[in-house]
Amino acid sequence: MKIFWTLLFAGFLATTVIGQTGSVSGSVNYKNYLNSQITSNCVVNLYQNSVLVGSVAVNNTGWYSFDNLQPGTYQVTANCTGPVGGINAVDAIMVLVAFIQQLNPPLDPLNKLAADANGSGGIPNTSDALAISSLFVGMVPNFMPPYTPSPGGSPWLSESFTVVLAPGQAATQNLKVLCRGDVNGSHIP
Repeated sequence: MKIFWTLLFAGFLATTVIGQTGSVSGSVNYKNYLNSQITSNCVVNLYQNSVLVGSVAVNNTGWYSFDNLQPGTYQVTANCTGPVGGINAVDAIMVLVAFIQQLNPPLDPLNKLAADANGSGGIPNTSDALAISSLFVGMVPNFMPPYTPSPGGSPWLSESFTVVLAPGQAATQNLKVLCRGDVNGSHIP
């Protein structure tokens, strides 16, 4: 009889813990005027305390979902690998105008990251505008080393968000992505 009660209690605890798990889900969209869904070549990563705890590919509607998550704080970001595009002379001009601080409104964080074509992590400047122009006219095939100063960077950029899950909470976190150099978001994937 003691074994029965022990198993029943253990089953109750397992049910209680599972019942209090949460989820994080959302869509991945390109930051263009169409808000284009990213439906392939994209994985969403889930981190907790800077440790990768899960990865899931977007489905054919651009949706991702992480289920059965314990309460806590998580970071969500996308990692896309599809063909890049939308990089043109307008992007280079936008970088120059933003550099002299005449762009109104100023670039938001993701567009500013896209403007940092050489991946230096600094304020987008004339060398970034030159890199974008060079790619646009075909002088270089991409922004990765050896064509740009180290460290270069990923050709796709993503927003990153922190999500705090309470017990049993279902959170929705949509992510926007841009190609490095596509400051104006003209690419239509």
